[in-house]
Amino acid sequence: HHFARLLLAQSLTDLGQHDTALTHLRQVPDGGIYGQLARLSEASVAEEQGDIDNAIARMNAVIARDPSNAYLFHRMGDSYRRDSRFADSRDSYMKAMALGRDTGGLHRSLGVSLERLGESQAAETHLLRAIEIDPGDAYALNYLGYWWADDGRNLDEAIAMIEHAVATRPDSGFFVDSLGWVHYRLGDPQKAVGYLERATELEPSDPEITGHLGDAYWALGRHDEARFKWRLALSLSDDAEERAMLDDRLANGVPAADMPGAK
Repeated sequence: HHFARLLLAQSLTDLGQHDTALTHLRQVPDGGIYGQLARLSEASVAEEQGDIDNAIARMNAVIARDPSNAYLFHRMGDSYRRDSRFADSRDSYMKAMALGRDTGGLHRSLGVSLERLGESQAAETHLLRAIEIDPGDAYALNYLGYWWADDGRNLDEAIAMIEHAVATRPDSGFFVDSLGWVHYRLGDPQKAVGYLERATELEPSDPEITGHLGDAYWALGRHDEARFKWRLALSLSDDAEERAMLDDRLANGVPAADMPGAK
């Protein structure tokens, strides 16, 4: 009944019953496909409980038994990336590639980690490779398109990428926000507002999206509405750098360097 226990543990995890899930997973012995899946599931439960070090330790134990399995290094990289340990995630992804793994998801995740580490050229190479492998990868399209738009680079290509991502996932507030933000960067805050308002409806608790809408309102001369959105974003944010930026906007408005078309 090992496979049944795996399925039951997954259902229990989805219900938040982590300890009971672990009880069933521990009854699946090591060895064979079910044993490896059980140990990986235990790592996932640990990560969901916020115990990332325990999750990583469990992943390392699985890898020690199967060190040539590229998928395991890919999965380890994902755990590191979700914990913002981008150097570790990069190294794990590179190991997966060295073992022969060449999937769009791997290149996308590696590209994200590299971008967060400031390795911009390599990051773009891998994000473009992800899109080459899967032209419909909405996450890669949105990430690269947003990055370019936020930097004021390749704007025509960036908007085409984000439009494709939104067409694929129209209910993603993050993708709709990206589309609004690229229009803002292109110098069209009036067009941006519609997308940004929709994005805040889809993701009402995201401070960055709310702040973007405030910027668009300010550019249109709707200053009271802008300040309202910045105050709301400030109440939602726990990031010190973002809060400082919002405080400055509340005091001084959008700086000239961040106005539409400035980049």
